[in-house]
Amino acid sequence: HMRGVVRTDLFANVAMQPPAWVETARRSLQVSLTGLEWLLFACQLYMMMLKYSGLAAGPLASGDAMRAAVAKLPPAKLCDLQNSFLKVVECTSRQSDLAKGGVNTHSEAALATDAAQNGEDGLGLPSS
Repeated sequence: HMRGVVRTDLFANVAMQPPAWVETARRSLQVSLTGLEWLLFACQLYMMMLKYSGLAAGPLASGDAMRAAVAKLPPAKLCDLQNSFLKVVECTSRQSDLAKGGVNTHSEAALATDAAQNGEDGLGLPSS
């Protein structure tokens, strides 16, 4: 018996597989985290609109009111908001692809191009 020597051959033939429930739990956690990312984005959007557009706290009456509130954001904040939106969309897309057993083929640039081609303003709102 030699001191300081670690025997690695003891478990050489043992297959270490996690229990089946681990994958289910992992997927559930990923979906939950994606939902939290969207909630965080929605809260950031709402707080910015309250701060910069002068809206009173409460639900927005229409999509037009939301577009008008977003239009009042300073350019730097609007850019930050658009980048956050694209990040959350990419995260959601990646989770969807992984759930299907595939790989993520989307990039922020491709998502931005798709949004522009669909006439969206970078926040998923149709351009007016």
